[in-house]
Amino acid sequence: MGSEWENVILRDVTTLRNGAGVKQEYFSESGIPLVRVSDFTMNSIDIQNCNYVEKQHAKKWETHLLNEKDILVATVGSWPPNWSSVVGKVIRTPESARGAIQNQNTCCVVPIKEVLDNDYLYYRLKSEDFSWHTSNNAGGSANQARLPVKKLGEFTFLLPPLDYQKRIGSSLAILDNKIQLNRETNQTLEAMAQALF
Repeated sequence: MGSEWENVILRDVTTLRNGAGVKQEYFSESGIPLVRVSDFTMNSIDIQNCNYVEKQHAKKWETHLLNEKDILVATVGSWPPNWSSVVGKVIRTPESARGAIQNQNTCCVVPIKEVLDNDYLYYRLKSEDFSWHTSNNAGGSANQARLPVKKLGEFTFLLPPLDYQKRIGSSLAILDNKIQLNRETNQTLEAMAQALF
């Protein structure tokens, strides 16, 4: 089965989209949410404290609107081991951030559907060798690392056949959902225990 796996380069099986360079003068109190690296959580996006872009100006960035399950990589961040804000951090867009604008310092990695499954790609980029690739190809100062999209696209990995990818991606997504459900249950039980005692 391993012999069916093909060695591929990320840029050849995906489209890599840089974030929008929205100027601060177009920020407003309401409008279209703007997703920044600072809005990234460990695996997702929290738009509660995000900036907004004037609706009229946001039309300029329609090609940068996020879809649910879009994969984003932080191209600016800290150096390891500061994992909460590390360069190369990989998250997936939740339903709550659908329609938001992808801001600069991020790269949206869109798989070519005929070749690469979105779920499989997300979990593949969450792997240790991708973290190693991003941190070792970043440059910058002692305080901030910057990963060129060109270098991000040079990540090389083994790719199984599409049907196998879908089975792997689906299985990992089910496990992720169970883990999330367990976390939420634990939080509810902790809140109940604190209320009782």
